[in-house]
Amino acid sequence: MDRFYSLVLKDKELRQFFDDVDAKGQRGSMTSFLALALEMPRGFKDLQLRKAHSPVFRRGLRDEHVVTLIKYFMEAVREKELDEDVRDQIAMNLECAREEITREE
Repeated sequence: MDRFYSLVLKDKELRQFFDDVDAKGQRGSMTSFLALALEMPRGFKDLQLRKAHSPVFRRGLRDEHVVTLIKYFMEAVREKELDEDVRDQIAMNLECAREEITREE
């Protein structure tokens, strides 16, 4: 998670969405989310991801930002010694989450 957040906070377009975020709490939320993501790739509707992210959407977060977040996350994942199948599963699950997060209400 540290590598991911390092990349995000260096990005001029993204860091504005993390200015008022408790980093420790956010890391915990993201870790929990990823654990769920690996277990239930199609079950994101039950997590109310759009609702959870609505405050940052009101501040300007858009689909292209989420795509960049996923890119950074996958960059951090590639640095870990994970099987390609696991990395592919993570990428697929994050794409499912992106669709849920960015869907119109």
